Amino acid sequence: MLFKAVLSDLDGTAHGTEETFERELVPYLQTHLPAWKKEDYAGFVGLTNEQIHGKLSREFGFKMTESQFLEEMGLLGDRVYQKSTLFPGYLKFLKTCRAHGKGLGLVTNSPRKWLDIFIERFSLDALIGTSVSVSDNRGYGKPHPDLYLAAAQDLQVSPRECVVLEDSFVGIQAAKAAKMGYIVGYLNGHNTADTLIEAGADSIVSDYDSLFDALDYWAD
Repeated sequence: MLFKAVLSDLDGTAHGTEETFERELVPYLQTHLPAWKKEDYAGFVGLTNEQIHGKLSREFGFKMTESQFLEEMGLLGDRVYQKSTLFPGYLKFLKTCRAHGKGLGLVTNSPRKWLDIFIERFSLDALIGTSVSVSDNRGYGKPHPDLYLAAAQDLQVSPRECVVLEDSFVGIQAAKAAKMGYIVGYLNGHNTADTLIEAGADSIVSDYDSLFDALDYWAD
């Protein structure tokens, strides 16, 4: 079956936010949690801000209220999204997909405000067919399948007709649970191929230059 749509994650897949988030979040958390180590950050990649707060509370004894944490994370994310850059070849890949009649969707565990900043900064509004954020109240966030299923529904395609681009364990789990047709794990320098394959990725790429030509072959 040839694919009809591409659904892409944002952070660490479309633009390089992971390094900036790590650089700002690690010292922030160390001021509140002396036991926090830089290596702990990897276990939080891809989670919603609410999931991050819950995990910090359960595993590290984090005492800040969820509302205060979400407010401070919101400000941090605003700064990160205002200065992030697209990964090389990503925009060209999207335009190539669109030129060949493929539907495009953005699917993220990030808040709607951050998603809208991303779309506006890179002038993607006319290019994409749908965008789904965890804060749109369309179901549970990743690793649950709800957001990917909502995006496929918006584009009027079946999950099996979708190719998903993801960089995180929880994101790939979500795409797998949604029974997406093909899942591409993107190596961004802050993850590993072994982790992405363990999560369920069908293939691994580290750039977007030759990705489009391979998709019909992979998804056939």
